[in-house]
Amino acid sequence: FFTSVDETARATFTPLGDRVMLWNRNGLTFYYPQEAQESAPFLPVKNVREAQLARDGRRVVVGDEMGRVSVWN
Repeated sequence: FFTSVDETARATFTPLGDRVMLWNRNGLTFYYPQEAQESAPFLPVKNVREAQLARDGRRVVVGDEMGRVSVWN
């Protein structure tokens, strides 16, 4: 997912604080910070500009550079 340091990468903890959601121009994924490994499949969304988790942590709203918005669960 991250092949080099990318100054556009963004991150936020999930509501329970057990995972970190990471996104950049390559897409979006989740990691367990204690284990430093991917915890969920990579979402095949390119050019992610913004991402927001639902309060329950079950859905993600993703906006891309083309102005498209998608919801993933």
